[in-house]
Amino acid sequence: MPQALLQRIPPGGYTREQLEPVLKKSHYAAALKYGAMLCNSTGNYFLDADEECADNSCDNWDKGLVEDAALEWKAAEAVLASTHKLAQWLNADPARHFETLLNYLERRLDGQGRKRV
Repeated sequence: MPQALLQRIPPGGYTREQLEPVLKKSHYAAALKYGAMLCNSTGNYFLDADEECADNSCDNWDKGLVEDAALEWKAAEAVLASTHKLAQWLNADPARHFETLLNYLERRLDGQGRKRV
């Protein structure tokens, strides 16, 4: 990644509060989902599970639990598909595509009282 491109990112990055209104309904919305996955804050058991919760086993696999798990898994698959699609696009031409995403952010955050952290 070119340093000039990386230097355009504010020193503390962008906050979720800044990014959410800009990306939520855009074709870059998967970037928000990916960020939530990194922070284990998607609200989906399969995406938020980590080593710490691996020991929290369920003893009773009743019908309700299995039905809930199936719904959670379908939702997780949708998130994974969208983040995978974004990753494929970024990986196809990292510098150019990351610059496209950064340009998109900067255009929308400028004029909205962009707050750098």
